[in-house]
Amino acid sequence: MNEIISRYYEGRDLEAMSCAENYHRWIFEGFRPHMGRRILEVGAGCGNFTSRLLETDPEWLVAVEPSSNLCRLLVERYGNLSHVRVVGGYLPDGLRQCPAPPDTMVYVNVLEHVEDDRGELATAFASLTPGGCLCILVPALPFLYGNFDQAVGHLRRYRKKDLERKVSEAGFEVLESRYFDLAGVLPWWFAYRVLRRTALNPAQVAIYDRFCVPVTRVIERMCPPPVGKNVFLVARRH
Repeated sequence: MNEIISRYYEGRDLEAMSCAENYHRWIFEGFRPHMGRRILEVGAGCGNFTSRLLETDPEWLVAVEPSSNLCRLLVERYGNLSHVRVVGGYLPDGLRQCPAPPDTMVYVNVLEHVEDDRGELATAFASLTPGGCLCILVPALPFLYGNFDQAVGHLRRYRKKDLERKVSEAGFEVLESRYFDLAGVLPWWFAYRVLRRTALNPAQVAIYDRFCVPVTRVIERMCPPPVGKNVFLVARRH
């Protein structure tokens, strides 16, 4: 394990999201057709999404995470797997630990934390094997930005067209881009803009995941929404 670890993460949002199995499954099912066998997951957190990625039976998976306490959790969960490597640091640190150029890079609720997101996307493009895919989920709609976003280190929320433009400017071909989780927009606005909450409520996350996500997933499969709480995007390096 690389020892380049930058900080201690004090937030509880990842812990609250650990019960959101349907939500993570929904994201993963969108990414799965584009997944290769050499995966770099950037900002793996405590591994909530890593377990989904391992279902693809990759040749190897490198999980890079800058926070020391979250890295320890990743090691506890996946350190016994010979084809998983946990790396403390950022994208360049993860790339140095990859056995070969990755054919898939995954950013789930990560890019919004990166100050130079254009530079990050350019590095991702240069580092992916030709034909490799970039899988991104980010928070959407700037008007939803509130105390919670600030508390967990979000620098921005994206409009779909803005994310598409940045990804395309990095050299990628956008294969799929859509708003994601329309049903979450109003509850998020009320909780984090009107009530100005600064943390996720695990019980409310569990209820939303159990009852709302399955219905929303079916509806959005049939009719892509005009807006959503997130932007889902998949792009390919030529």
